[in-house]
Amino acid sequence: MELIDIVFRERSGYREMQLRPFDADATGDLIRQLNEDTSGGSDLTPAALSRTAGRIIRPAANVSGSALISNGWGEKRFMFIMTVLVREARGARSTVEITGHTDHADAANTLRGVRLPDDMCLYFNSITEVNQAYLDTPTQRGWCTQIAGSHHVIGPQTRPNFSRDRLSPGTMTMRPEDVFRNSPKNILQNSFSRLVERESDYQDLRNSFTSDSLRLSNRWNDSSTRYLHRSIKALAVANQGEQYGEGMGLDRDPGEILKDARKQVRERTVSQMPVFADFNRDTNILSQGFITYGELCAMNPDFAWDDVKVFFERPETARDYATTTNKWDGRDNTTIAAIQIARALPTYMAFHHIAFIDFEANNMSYAGQPVILIPEVLPILGKAINQNALQAFEQRLITELFVDMLPWEDCMFDLRVKATLSGDVIISIKLEGEDPGEFAFPVFCDSLVAPVVVDDSSCIDRMSKTLTNIVDRIGGDDHLSNEIITDNSCRF
Repeated sequence: MELIDIVFRERSGYREMQLRPFDADATGDLIRQLNEDTSGGSDLTPAALSRTAGRIIRPAANVSGSALISNGWGEKRFMFIMTVLVREARGARSTVEITGHTDHADAANTLRGVRLPDDMCLYFNSITEVNQAYLDTPTQRGWCTQIAGSHHVIGPQTRPNFSRDRLSPGTMTMRPEDVFRNSPKNILQNSFSRLVERESDYQDLRNSFTSDSLRLSNRWNDSSTRYLHRSIKALAVANQGEQYGEGMGLDRDPGEILKDARKQVRERTVSQMPVFADFNRDTNILSQGFITYGELCAMNPDFAWDDVKVFFERPETARDYATTTNKWDGRDNTTIAAIQIARALPTYMAFHHIAFIDFEANNMSYAGQPVILIPEVLPILGKAINQNALQAFEQRLITELFVDMLPWEDCMFDLRVKATLSGDVIISIKLEGEDPGEFAFPVFCDSLVAPVVVDDSSCIDRMSKTLTNIVDRIGGDDHLSNEIITDNSCRF
């Protein structure tokens, strides 16, 4: 691998972060609303789905435990961002931006600069693929940047336990691809389902970390709207092709539908990333989930390690987020809204080429239309933000994020956010009828609390049933009823 740049920044401790995966619930009223918004299933765009997506797919009301991070959430550590060259040719360049965190912040200041210990562990959090090409056309001349993909790097927090008294599948992922590996009861009753009913000791480990210790999850999965869009679009196309909405329900073989849908939302694998192939060859990253600083140095002997960039917090300006901000385990609408913002905002920033943004927003103007004021914004590359990208970003906030975060339509809100793509998201929020709150979210380790990280297989079952129920019923009023999915096994 060819390391181009790496920067370390010291970060103080944070509030303990909680595992709070997506929960799914689709009442007849919500499906009727979705049917109307999507014109009977013929318009499955994110904008059409956004009004109901945040009420169908929403963070679980109760947390399922604290996320695990090396040495605990109160530990001072470094966050880092590294740039690695993938390939370069005349007029084209591909790189990956890797963010992550260390297990501590020990460092020595010497006459030759800052020295970091060789045994310091580097945990990867996300990887973003950036393509640049020089265009010389009648309409455009200069370098064009494209974000080819941005993915969480998810590792196991707990391993499966096969003992009779502590039977547990361990950490699992609930990406759309994983959901479509399940066979919902309202479609399939396969032999595995019957086996589980007879043999309570048998565990479905298809979504667990039984071997490979790292998985990738598309950052679009962090948004309720995008998760619902990717999932039901894949199911609908798998069943009837692009023309959906005739009220025909799921009429192909269910197993083939799920297989087809799974192919449409297939996630990248670690082995498909060239940079991870290099790490796997020279380190034990796939088995232990991290590399050491010494191993990274050995892989890049020509890099100027004596001049590595390390930025320390200034005591007079450093803030103790662990005691001065709200906890993340609340059940109130304010906490849930903050979670929705913290999870989805970095994804929108990455795909619209925004490295830092400071904005205020509220819906207290005429007719309740959201108004956004952006005092400062910085691009990922270059000196000035692309105005078209910024306008598209604002539109995403209004039509998707602000809709997802609200507990009901037209709920009044007042919001102030400062977000750094490789650092923190600081959220000050006030919702109608609730006390204001301030939350600090560490983006550099957000894969640990991604909404697709679960430790209960019933969550995946419920998501699968809900998505299938939507596709099965949408498309005509004769398919809709006031029926509520009553399987509450995913309610923690």
